[in-house]
Amino acid sequence: MSKLLNSIGFFAHSCPEKPALHFFRDGVETSISYAELNARSKRFARYFQELGLAPGSIVFLFLRHDRENYEAFIGAMMAGFIPSILPYPTPKQHPKPYWDAHEQLVTRVQPGVVITFDENVPAMLAIMGGSKQTIVVAQSDVVLPEEPGGKVADYTEDTVALLQHSSGTTGLKKGVMLTHRQIDNQLQSYRDALGFGERDVVVSWLPLYHDMGLLSSFLLPLSSGATIVSIDAFEWVGRPLMMLELIETYAATFAWMPNFAFSHIRVNAEAKGAGPRNLGSLKAIISCSEPVRGQTLEMFRSAFASWNLPTHAPQACYAMAETVFAISQSAMRHEPRIIAVSQSTLQDAARAIVEIPEGDPDAATFVSNGKPISGVAVRIATPSGPRIVSEGASSGAAGEIQVSGSFVFEGYFRNPEQSQAAFTEDGWYRTGDIGFCADGELFICGREKELMIIHGKNYYVGDVEAAASAVEGVKAGRVVAFSVFNDKTDADDCIVLAESDLVDSMDLRMIKRSIKQAIYDAVALTVKTVDIAPVGTLAKTTSGKMSRSQNRDIWLQSKLEA
Repeated sequence: MSKLLNSIGFFAHSCPEKPALHFFRDGVETSISYAELNARSKRFARYFQELGLAPGSIVFLFLRHDRENYEAFIGAMMAGFIPSILPYPTPKQHPKPYWDAHEQLVTRVQPGVVITFDENVPAMLAIMGGSKQTIVVAQSDVVLPEEPGGKVADYTEDTVALLQHSSGTTGLKKGVMLTHRQIDNQLQSYRDALGFGERDVVVSWLPLYHDMGLLSSFLLPLSSGATIVSIDAFEWVGRPLMMLELIETYAATFAWMPNFAFSHIRVNAEAKGAGPRNLGSLKAIISCSEPVRGQTLEMFRSAFASWNLPTHAPQACYAMAETVFAISQSAMRHEPRIIAVSQSTLQDAARAIVEIPEGDPDAATFVSNGKPISGVAVRIATPSGPRIVSEGASSGAAGEIQVSGSFVFEGYFRNPEQSQAAFTEDGWYRTGDIGFCADGELFICGREKELMIIHGKNYYVGDVEAAASAVEGVKAGRVVAFSVFNDKTDADDCIVLAESDLVDSMDLRMIKRSIKQAIYDAVALTVKTVDIAPVGTLAKTTSGKMSRSQNRDIWLQSKLEA
């Protein structure tokens, strides 16, 4: 059995009454001990075995934020099956693209069983097209055995343990195959980097279908004997300060969030004049998943200084599903380093990186994502060839980040073409991210696919979106930018879409002008078009990120129809 599953069993026997999970839904708390979690997971394991599934079958979990997500996931692994948590449809999502995407996914993966709720059954039957997959309705069909029982699954460390599906910003989601060995190696390495242990408490609103939620706020704490305080993501969006309340109540030590969440919490606290709480227990609140912004961390640090937030608590991590999770982590108990880089060198074709003195008006700032954690090697594929990120090394130029190591995946499920394309000829995984290294630390510029070339110059989409997002009247984090070819000028134009509560006001023209000016001031880019939409209009991926490809398609279609 894997170290992960052994650890859960160990803590169930050594500290059976210790809370594994404080679970919040609709404001109601449910506490689940390690003994109860282990017993219920074993009952799920027996349940799956009694379904008669073939060894290694895929178990799709289409479940709302609930305890069964944790127990069924662990139970499937115990039984020797391969669990995969998928996003639950919400009223805010347009149903057609959601079910179209998952029809393709079901067709490719052919799960042995799908567990969901009553309201999804008609749509699920339709996308399965009469296939033989089993649909289990969580409210009525799941009757767990009274006793755990069941045969212990027979598998090795190199057996696939789970499928982690990418957030699907473009195209069909890819199923990242991760083995028990890769997961165990990641957990041990990241645990060491953080100094994480059984006395820690993680507060999280992160969905479990995303690698950040699955690893940092599920597998890592449970394999360490720590405690999870879990909030539904949609409840958190509506009441973001709930997270800070729970950090104080449970003396939480760790939390992970994408960059936009730091702003969402800060803006709500300032708007409501929220009184100070004690955040002094935090060892780290880690920015991950999106490019880390130095200004965002500094504003968060400043806003909550009176709440006893340790100055070193805001941290940065570089991670992805293809490496289970973390690749690098900023040094604990130290504020992440920020360096300034000339915009002109960023826009140069060779993408040379040069550190420049503070105060230069042409500077762009980048936050260190720290040094690579043990068990993984990182290199930068620069124009002059790949260079390894190591102690004291500087790459001198930006390039694609490539990784190799003991927890790097080996391929995508039933997708040999993309699996082969994901690796270099000498076996390094191509992340598709652009970055550079300085003094052995990793700095992220943005995605290679998110690089716009406008009139011969390079612009990182994240920089453009960050500048627009900071404009007064724009909903923070609800901005998307992309390029569109203009056949009249024979060149690409930059288009920016933003959400605002002021869409029907006289301030609309002013907001558009302010967005264009802010982007020009930040990166010297002249934006062709800015369109403002009501809050909640722009399309997002299942992980909550703005979907550039889908918004681009919708925008182009609207122009054609007009």
